[in-house]
Amino acid sequence: MDTRKISILSGILIGATALALLIFKFVSIRKRHTAVDDRFFIPERTYPSFIEITTKDGSELKVNDTSQYNVKKYFSSKIQMYEYIFEENAKCVGFNYKSMNVWKQKDGRDGPYPVSIMFYTKNDVIIVDFGKDNTLVYKFKNNEWVPETSSRILLDLDIDIKDNNSDINYNSIYNRDVYIPKAGKYIQSVSHLNNELYSGKAFPDLLDKVIVNNASTPRVVSLNTLDGRNIQVTLN
Repeated sequence: MDTRKISILSGILIGATALALLIFKFVSIRKRHTAVDDRFFIPERTYPSFIEITTKDGSELKVNDTSQYNVKKYFSSKIQMYEYIFEENAKCVGFNYKSMNVWKQKDGRDGPYPVSIMFYTKNDVIIVDFGKDNTLVYKFKNNEWVPETSSRILLDLDIDIKDNNSDINYNSIYNRDVYIPKAGKYIQSVSHLNNELYSGKAFPDLLDKVIVNNASTPRVVSLNTLDGRNIQVTLN
């Protein structure tokens, strides 16, 4: 795991103390073993059979097409992890773990696609890295895989009210209004003049940044989702 991934893990889990400590433990162990472990890409015949990766090739879906990824294995007394590293143009659209679906891309959506997926088999934690500091974290709870944001506070943003929400940091920069929720919180809806511009009440459609460009005519609102999409909404 490179420095960027360690930085991602440190940044996204502020405010989720228990999980943050768990990930910190993983990262600390990996940092101590990086020089050795990074040599261990495992042969295809030893890929775990309980992990199923679905990729898209044109309109065709393929399960466990090993030409689309390589696998590293990190095992010790403290950590057991498989890291799936995708080829540059690979399009992973879903994966199962022990016959249970964990993540699936919504129908009709073209990206973003995971850069890598880390399966911590000993601790029942899965980390999906989409690149550009966008990461999903899943934990196994009550016999199902739960996205880490399920227990976090979801916020409603009215872009006409500006900075009266204590859970959202507001700044005006170069004639742009920038709204960023505080650590551990996410924006689930955006409204303007009592009209809803956006609603994304489930992971990964929650927002981690909203920018209103007041310099453009008409004004344009940029909505950044947790999985790296940038949605543009024009104000009438």
